Amino acid sequence: MGTINHQIQQEQTILSRSINEIESTIKLMDEFESYPGYGSPFQTLELKDALRFYLAGEGRFTVTLYITRKKPKWFPEYNSSSDYRGITFTELIKDSKNQLYFSDLSEMIDNGIFSAVRSTVRQYSTKKIPFPSNKKLKIATPYKFHAQHSVHKTGFGDKYYGKELVEIGTKYGDTKHYYISYIKINSNDY
Repeated sequence: MGTINHQIQQEQTILSRSINEIESTIKLMDEFESYPGYGSPFQTLELKDALRFYLAGEGRFTVTLYITRKKPKWFPEYNSSSDYRGITFTELIKDSKNQLYFSDLSEMIDNGIFSAVRSTVRQYSTKKIPFPSNKKLKIATPYKFHAQHSVHKTGFGDKYYGKELVEIGTKYGDTKHYYISYIKINSNDY
C-alpha cells in the first residue's frame, strides 16, 4: 500500500501518509476508521507535508499534522464542540498547495490553520531555541478536523414509519469530527 507506515508494534495506533500521496481522502479515512475490512481503527492520523511556509531568516518548512480521535486534555472546555475552529479535509488539501511567507513570527494573520501553526511556533520559540523544528508540539489553538468516509456517502435521509421518524439518516456533506492535537515543523528544501 505505497508508503503507508503501519506501526503494528504499537497496536495500529498511527496511520502515516504524506498529503501529496493521498489519492482519495475517503479511502484514507476508511482505512483510519478500519472499514470496510481494514482491521483495527487507528488512534492517530499523521499527515506529513500538510502545510508549507517560508520564514525570513530561517528558511522553508513543512508542517506535519497529528489528528486524533479524542479531544486533547489541554483543549479548553467549551459549551459545544462547534466552538472550536475547524478545517475540512478538502480545505486542508487546498491549503497544502499554498505556501505562506512570514517576515517574522509576530505577523498577524488570520488564515485558518496557518494561524494555529504560527501561534504554536510562537508559543514554543524562546531566545535559546529561536525556532522549534523537527519536534512534535502540542497545538496552541484548539482545532477540529472534519472528514468524510464511505458511511457518509450512503443512506442519505431520515427513515420514517408512516409519519413517525424512526431513524435519523446521513445528510449530504456530513463529516466525522477529529482533533488536530500536535504539529511538527520540519526543515525542508522543497
